[in-house]
Amino acid sequence: MGAYPDDSAKLDKTEYGKPFVKNRTGYEFNLSHSGRLIAFAEDDAPVGVDVELVKEKDYRLFHRYLNTEEMSMIESSSDPEACFFEIWTVREAFAKEEGLGLGILDKQFSVDYKSRRISYDGRVLYFKSFDRFADERYKISVCSVHDVSDAVLTELTPADWEQRIESLKQGINYRT
Repeated sequence: MGAYPDDSAKLDKTEYGKPFVKNRTGYEFNLSHSGRLIAFAEDDAPVGVDVELVKEKDYRLFHRYLNTEEMSMIESSSDPEACFFEIWTVREAFAKEEGLGLGILDKQFSVDYKSRRISYDGRVLYFKSFDRFADERYKISVCSVHDVSDAVLTELTPADWEQRIESLKQGINYRT
């Protein structure tokens, strides 16, 4: 663990709501929550994370955001809700990585679910998706310009989470 160069670093957010630490370059984080789960991701480049509780959902209402391939993937899946939420968390993690809100989902980009890459504006981004089972089932995706294939899920207690957020406010870097 190391301290940030400026102990006066404070949390702020962009006009689209993406949080960041003021006076600190080379450290990015993002968070998401759904149901009783909070997902947190950090990197030295822009990063996005999304978590969704898998539940019954009429995915057809999201046709505006989903392409033909994705709709086909969902419709042919043995678990359409889980498939929809995996696709949706990838898309939302991408939108959050870019920091432009969900409006970016109307723009031209392509997702390759086999190679776990997103092509956008001449760049390649990477994503990884997770399943989390406890009392409820969740889908979680993280997206970055870095290969996130070695990203892992770490369970935090509520006290661990409060300590991490407080440390962020004070400028402590948790990455090892």
